[in-house]
Amino acid sequence: MIDAPLLARIQFGISLGVHFIFPALTLGLTLYVVIFETAFAVTGREIHRTVSEFLVKLLSLIFTFGIGTGILLPFSFGANWAKFSLFSGQLFGTQLAIEAFTAFAVESIAIAVLLFGRDRVKESVYLGAAIAVFLASHLSAFWIISANSWMQTPAGYAVENGVVVLTDFWKAIFNPSTVVRFIHTILAAWLTGTVAVCGVAAWRFRKGIAPATAVVMLSVAVPLFFVTAISQLIVGHDQVMDVHYHQPAKDAAYEGTFRSRTSAPIYLFGIPDADHKTIHAAIAIPGFLSFLESFSFTSRVKGLDECDQSAIPPVNICFTSFHFMVTIGFILLGSSIAGLYLLIRRKLFATRWVLRLVPYLIPLPLIANELGWIGAEVGRQPWVIYGIMRTQEAVSPGVPGGRILLVLVMLSLVYAALLYSFIWFGLRLVNDRPRRSPDAAERRPS
Repeated sequence: MIDAPLLARIQFGISLGVHFIFPALTLGLTLYVVIFETAFAVTGREIHRTVSEFLVKLLSLIFTFGIGTGILLPFSFGANWAKFSLFSGQLFGTQLAIEAFTAFAVESIAIAVLLFGRDRVKESVYLGAAIAVFLASHLSAFWIISANSWMQTPAGYAVENGVVVLTDFWKAIFNPSTVVRFIHTILAAWLTGTVAVCGVAAWRFRKGIAPATAVVMLSVAVPLFFVTAISQLIVGHDQVMDVHYHQPAKDAAYEGTFRSRTSAPIYLFGIPDADHKTIHAAIAIPGFLSFLESFSFTSRVKGLDECDQSAIPPVNICFTSFHFMVTIGFILLGSSIAGLYLLIRRKLFATRWVLRLVPYLIPLPLIANELGWIGAEVGRQPWVIYGIMRTQEAVSPGVPGGRILLVLVMLSLVYAALLYSFIWFGLRLVNDRPRRSPDAAERRPS
């Protein structure tokens, strides 16, 4: 018999996983559009305008595919998760509606100005549109993250007549995990956009495609690469501590802590075995998990053995996704340090093998984003709303597994085609030469 709830979860996971690529890139690139548009407004250097125009084209491509991959997501709630929608629609649906009719609407209008209004509006209006896209996209992300955070740490609600009723709007919006998850996600998006800008600029420089613009892009992005990477490491720890306080079973699964103990080690590598409650081939630092949680190498760390045994998440998936995410984070941090060192020493553009490797970093933050999302959502299981509604209770009644499987296969083919198209169009855009060759010293006419 086909497991309908599992197939519904896989279908939604694939849909959201593919879509998640594009909002992260969008948020990251809006930062750079604002940076270079502001630089053009202040300095008048034509090269800043050229860089901004190129990034706007790339941003528009990403935004378009973000809409294409995300448009089916709301329908999934009604199709496969009808009980969840009926139970929490008053609160969860309100946040999604606010996002769509405010932030997303502004973002869509402003990005149209960026794409078509360069020579049709005043420079101040164009800069305002760039800032509007930046702010609206981040506000959109806030509402989405707030809604998801409510599912992780629900607050400001009551259950009346079998449905969730909003009792305190601000407590629901700013639930215990909203702020730290928002900052963590935004930094991840900025890091994603930064690595993309670095990779694209390095590629164009090596290929001789507008090398002057590539130099400007790398000179700005490499320092921000380091700043976002080190900031993400710090905020990532705060995010884990938030999980530690509010979702101890998820935290224990992340760390592979099957049994409570003092001087708990932190695993740098290992193969989790939930059946035998052990980590095989473990490489660990003794006592360091205790230190990270309480600044004492001998403090006691709560394990899965003290958690509700009916609500233990899939440990193998949580541990593996979390540790691969952290590993990628340190790879990116090390890369940023190396890049910043070479830039300061004025050796970056002469070190061809480094420029050759930088474009291959582009997938890493995207993979880390996916792994972090997998760990967060799988770690919440067996709850769809933590502590309130189990996933098994949230699926639509009467929808057979075979039908979900058919839709899953069809959607997978559609998303594969969309990803292929995005890569094809993206490569064409990256290899496109600008219509004019800007001079770094050129000033706009007064």
